[in-house]
Amino acid sequence: MLQQNRFTIHKKNISGSEEEKLRRIYPTLSKGRFFSIDCKENYELIRELTSFGKELIVLTPVIIRKKIENRITEMFDNYKSLEIRI
Repeated sequence: MLQQNRFTIHKKNISGSEEEKLRRIYPTLSKGRFFSIDCKENYELIRELTSFGKELIVLTPVIIRKKIENRITEMFDNYKSLEIRI
């Protein structure tokens, strides 16, 4: 169990047949580990997950993955808009 700011994360490593199944579904994720966490979705969670950058890919739930994608897109757009001003 990890304590992060205002939320608690219960982490479970995924291994064995469950890991093999995920590696078949996501063949491009051949490196790294799969794990699941039990937590409630909130702003701090999205911020924390996003802070891992390219080192973390959220597969499910889709609603959290989409919020992270949107946050990254907004960040990209902010930086992209700076190119126009230069």
